[in-house]
Amino acid sequence: MIADYFGHIIDKNTDVPPPKSPYFNENLPVRHFLKEMNAQAAKLGMMNTLFDTPHGLANPNSLSTAHDIALLSYHCMQNDQFKQVVKTPYYFMETPLQQYEWFNTNRLLGGAGDSEDGPVEAFKGTIGCKTGIT
Repeated sequence: MIADYFGHIIDKNTDVPPPKSPYFNENLPVRHFLKEMNAQAAKLGMMNTLFDTPHGLANPNSLSTAHDIALLSYHCMQNDQFKQVVKTPYYFMETPLQQYEWFNTNRLLGGAGDSEDGPVEAFKGTIGCKTGIT
């Protein structure tokens, strides 16, 4: 379900359960998942990248370059569900136990983003993806 991805992708929220995926589940140790992430990065040509966490939050052992992130973004944007998530400035979801509200940190999409200055105007033509917020 696409809603599973909103909290992880647009707001880097690690408080919500991981998305359901054939590539990530509670029975797969993180080190194996990271091995697969790094193998996939190499297949995509990301030669200056090393993932050390599955969530992408700041970690001194994780390395990458703007070029490698651009390669990753290009490949991810080929997926329609991913494209839908990263272009969404705001998402609200309610479950029987809790309500979730996520704001995309990409200020180019408009809305509140991560700005303490309040709402900002969208940059025309922005389609989403990484802006360097971790």
